[in-house]
Amino acid sequence: MWSAGRTHMANRRVSIWRYAKIDGKWKYVKSTYGRNHKIKPEAGTYYVRWRNGKKMEWHRCHSPVGAEQECRRREARLTAEAFDIVAPQRNTLDIPGVTSPALQMADTVPPWLEEYKLSHRPESHALMKQTIEEFAKGSRRQPSRPLHVLTCFASSST
Repeated sequence: MWSAGRTHMANRRVSIWRYAKIDGKWKYVKSTYGRNHKIKPEAGTYYVRWRNGKKMEWHRCHSPVGAEQECRRREARLTAEAFDIVAPQRNTLDIPGVTSPALQMADTVPPWLEEYKLSHRPESHALMKQTIEEFAKGSRRQPSRPLHVLTCFASSST
């Protein structure tokens, strides 16, 4: 498929490779699959490979399951780029322009904590809340407001 403004066809194929020692030499080999169409766990490091224009890109994964998940995510992203579909970007309040979900702890933790509260004992909820607050205090990128204020706000709004 040709896209407006591009001079090459989008290549959306993604493959999973394993870097392993074979006959005394380190080699990249394609992963082997079992009858259940899942990667057979073998010794070595797993990589997901795709093309970005003329450049070959590699992403290291820690397990065969992680490699399969990353492969599906990368294929979806490449398909979206081929059709000029852009993922929605969310900006954080404290760091303008940051769209990474990992940095949006202040937005995502309170609702999750409320859901956790519904399905766990009060002692477990209190321990989880304390752990997350300690993590937020120790992390380099702290939320714009203290976590307990956000949690109280989330619980009073429901």
